[in-house]
Amino acid sequence: MAAAVGALPGAAQTRITVGPPAQISRPERDTAIIETFAAADPVDASRLIVCIMSADQDGRRGTAAYWSGDSGRTWTRAADFDVKGMDPACAIDRYHRTYVTTMAAVSPAKAELRVARSPTWPPRFIVGVIDSLSGGMFGRPYAIADVGSGKYPGRIYVYGQTNRPATEGADANLQGLALWYSRDGGATFSPAVERFPDDASRVYGPGNTVIMADGTFAGIVTEAVQPAGRGAGSVKLITSSDGGRTLNPAVIVSNRDIPGMGGPRDIPSLAVDASPSAFHDRLYVVWPDKRFFGRTRMLISYSIGQGQSWSYPKPVDRAEPRPAGRGDAGVATMPVVAVSGDGVVGVQWHEVRDSASYASGYEVRFAASFDGGETFTPSVVVARVDGQADAWTAAGSVEQTRGEVRLSVGSADLHPGDAGGMTVDAAGVFHPMWVDFSTGAPQLWTAAVTVPGSAVRNGSISLANAIDVSDQVTLDVINTRHYVQTGDLYVTVRLTNHADSAFSGPIRFRVTSILSAIGVPSMVDAEMPDGSGGGVWDLTPALINNVLPARGTSAERTFKVHLTHVVAPVGWGQRALELYGRVLAGGG
Repeated sequence: MAAAVGALPGAAQTRITVGPPAQISRPERDTAIIETFAAADPVDASRLIVCIMSADQDGRRGTAAYWSGDSGRTWTRAADFDVKGMDPACAIDRYHRTYVTTMAAVSPAKAELRVARSPTWPPRFIVGVIDSLSGGMFGRPYAIADVGSGKYPGRIYVYGQTNRPATEGADANLQGLALWYSRDGGATFSPAVERFPDDASRVYGPGNTVIMADGTFAGIVTEAVQPAGRGAGSVKLITSSDGGRTLNPAVIVSNRDIPGMGGPRDIPSLAVDASPSAFHDRLYVVWPDKRFFGRTRMLISYSIGQGQSWSYPKPVDRAEPRPAGRGDAGVATMPVVAVSGDGVVGVQWHEVRDSASYASGYEVRFAASFDGGETFTPSVVVARVDGQADAWTAAGSVEQTRGEVRLSVGSADLHPGDAGGMTVDAAGVFHPMWVDFSTGAPQLWTAAVTVPGSAVRNGSISLANAIDVSDQVTLDVINTRHYVQTGDLYVTVRLTNHADSAFSGPIRFRVTSILSAIGVPSMVDAEMPDGSGGGVWDLTPALINNVLPARGTSAERTFKVHLTHVVAPVGWGQRALELYGRVLAGGG
């Protein structure tokens, strides 16, 4: 039985409300928003901050920060923020102090990692240097503040990429990870603690960071094989349990099939449940992957026990099968995951209509989980972006050389950047962000997404006390029948108990993910339907006297699944149905 768990009570009836869009940035001549990161005040739900990277068509980069004091309805640019750089990230600590990190090449031979900090609200920034490199470069620094009550409250961490020559005089650089910390509110930082691959054939690409309940720092990282490309890679978690002085050995979350658009837009996203819910301190990682039937989808894996073990990855959202000859149409990319104070997991991503480019437009999608990442609501469209602007002011130059006049006009592939932005505020409202081209230049927008409810074990109050017996019981498939003309598929199953003790009913199989390579499947006779095709199969009628005996079996039960949007199979071996779930015993 694959690791995962099931349907939530009335998930199909759960109403996700998307508020009206609010424009964050304002058009500036020759400038486009190409990167974003967001953070929320952990105490005051009205306070949000967004940091962005902008670019003109000649490739010049800059950063800016916008803040909101009314829960994201209106936004103000931080007037005194002037940090020339790239890859911004931001954080707010429990004292309402704000931090923005960037990296910059100050000369061809020198790079700096910078922090802008504001001890007051609204933000008024003071810029400092965390570290510098000669002959190297920093990349993707992420800032986070420890707002909990663990071993290192108030500590500020910065985590990102660093590099150094593979060998003395070598052209290739080793791309590794570095971690810095501050104990004085970002005024000064420790020297970096670093982790490098063994050779230049592998690259470490950092993602965002979290702080666990006991103060353990955790950062996500992608390990890719050079030359960069599709197919090879893994997602890992790296931690520090001593306040940033050392790094623990990395733990593999999952191998991955690097998909679709490739590159930094496939950076995984990490979140931790800091709520008092049944899933307190659970870690979540989301990333795009092609392992399910060759289509790029957003996958999620969760962990307990400080990230030492991880669930089998499963899709967040159901998707129609890929018709033959259409390639990887409908690429899922730019993931962000966050957890509310009620333990609700929210995932945002972009669904790109054409795998080759954002030019054909994309949808900003959002889905929520009420059961610790085991099942998700059907996704909702937060925004539809129709593609690039028809016209955009272009930077140009004219020069006269050897009697001829040369006119140059810059050009750029406008896209929403390499990293998505979403945060969740102290009131549990999610704030996804996206780049839209409707103003004539790419600008940043947001909307408030409200998800009523709170997390509950096994997704239902009626199942909250049930015991997971999946490691002691198998669900044996006795027979299957697939009627192609009607799209109906029948599965006959039987329970086998491998334990030395009996289990009393009710016994249910809770489907957490239902997939098909040739259609969109839905359980026809399921209890507690989750709105995404899954639900619960009741196996209690197959028990004898309501008991599954020790080392015994149940009677057989037949269930029905219906397939829609069926496409013709290509060759042999395509799976018409694939289920993941848990066997739950008891619980009333």
